[in-house]
Amino acid sequence: MVAACALPAALLLTACPATVAKDGAVDIQRASSGQCVTERRMMQTAVESYSILENKVPVSEAEMIPDYLRIDSPYYDIDAAGQIIPAPGSVCT
Repeated sequence: MVAACALPAALLLTACPATVAKDGAVDIQRASSGQCVTERRMMQTAVESYSILENKVPVSEAEMIPDYLRIDSPYYDIDAAGQIIPAPGSVCT
């Protein structure tokens, strides 16, 4: 009887909270990385479109809203030279 109870208990321990938390953190990191790639591509397309159609480089995100971007990106900003840079506190690089 003891052996029969030990097996289910052993199976329950394989999904201990520390492992689940670690797996969750890895999943969040992967999702953030994917979001960074997507957001950077979107920003690059917006900057290129703005530069071509306005015949000048944007010096801020605000210049591109609402015609080229819907909202400010929480992940990236644009510097005075029109370069895409990580936003302060962003997980993106």
